[in-house]
Amino acid sequence: MIRLAHVEFSEEAANAVRDLILSGRVGQSDVIGQFEEAFAAWVGSKYAVAVANGTLADTIALAAMASKRPGRENVIMPALTFAAQVNSVIHAGLHPVFVDVLPNFLMNINDHGVNVNLNTLCLFPVHLLGRVSTVPSYNSKEIPVIEDACEAMGSSYRSRKAGTWGTMGTFSFFPSHTITTGEGGMIVTNDPFLADVCRRLRNHAKLSQDNFHFDMVGWNGKITSMQAMLGLFALKGIDAVIEARRKNYLELGGEEAEHEHVCPHGFPILCEDSKSRDDMMKRLNDNGIECRNIFSSLPTQEISYKHFGYKLGDFPFAEHIGRVGLYVPVHQGLKPEDIIKIKEIINHEEKREERAEASLLTV
Repeated sequence: MIRLAHVEFSEEAANAVRDLILSGRVGQSDVIGQFEEAFAAWVGSKYAVAVANGTLADTIALAAMASKRPGRENVIMPALTFAAQVNSVIHAGLHPVFVDVLPNFLMNINDHGVNVNLNTLCLFPVHLLGRVSTVPSYNSKEIPVIEDACEAMGSSYRSRKAGTWGTMGTFSFFPSHTITTGEGGMIVTNDPFLADVCRRLRNHAKLSQDNFHFDMVGWNGKITSMQAMLGLFALKGIDAVIEARRKNYLELGGEEAEHEHVCPHGFPILCEDSKSRDDMMKRLNDNGIECRNIFSSLPTQEISYKHFGYKLGDFPFAEHIGRVGLYVPVHQGLKPEDIIKIKEIINHEEKREERAEASLLTV
């Protein structure tokens, strides 16, 4: 089976983790700070705060922003995204305001739902499947931007990495993402106040490490030293991983905008309709290729978020992609024969370009 994710750790990394275990330094240690410093240097940010997973990275970043901009609760975000992003807004005590996406799956900053007012906390774009070409437009609204770059670690636009265009950026180290620590996440920012609040929020919002006094409600969002050690070793090889994933993406026919450098999470396919999508997924699975449907329009196609009051038709592109979209592997573990096999299956009936064009014309 050609899997969507590829996980591989070096013997050196395994031995380093083993040494940590035998030393008893399995919880908090200076290894975490070393990982944060290395990640900040690699991504191009002043501060990095390691947390337990990407969902908590979003939640804590949003809560930190709310502490800096009190009295504002609306978070403008794309309708097409994973549930974790919406859940993070809710768990941070905030209110999601959904907008439609563009044909490249990214938030449409010119959508009629982008109503910036005194109750707007921030924009919360999601770099779905590694695309980042619209990032400069988010700053045009002159309000803080928190970039969810969990699926775009290593993507860049005009040589600036995803996650560093906004006020804050978040990353995930889930096994299917660019690098993995099993689970884990990271928050980056150039704002010292926000970095400090994030550090406290990941540890129940303790005022200091030396006491049990709190001035906010926080989370147990700490990463372990073992995960941080895996992260340190993963960063050593990240550039090769990025180039391998991008090469596979382009060989499958992936697109990049001018000045965009995509490190893909997956290779997207838009079929003509939901039946064609289901047939394509069955054909891929029958031939040993793991695939997934692209996320749906959460506020209109998922029952968990119906209470926000949106209705079918409010987000035509997001809803359409949710009905007809899927993605296949592009990870660094693919062999040349795997790429050939995937291409043969997805081009079984017609070229991808024709299928995608016909799909988008129906919206």
